[in-house]
Amino acid sequence: MVFLSLPENHPILNGLVQRVPINCADSLVADIESLARYHGIHSRHFGFYRMLAHRFPFGIYYREAKTETQVFAVLDLRRDPNWIREELTGRNP
Repeated sequence: MVFLSLPENHPILNGLVQRVPINCADSLVADIESLARYHGIHSRHFGFYRMLAHRFPFGIYYREAKTETQVFAVLDLRRDPNWIREELTGRNP
């Protein structure tokens, strides 16, 4: 089972969907849903698994729990890697 675990004000929930074409949001949702089948096979970055979105420059960062896959962030990979590291460090449980 895949759970989307993002803060209420995260861009994917608040604003990103409004700023990108609907097919981009649909594609990202489809990528996240595919984690139900392909979770745990991706490389690890900054303590999270990272799945690359198929059509856009986004990385989907997630973790494996005992019975679920938790998505912590969907980030634009064109950003500075130091910013990405800081963003993920703030989400480290």
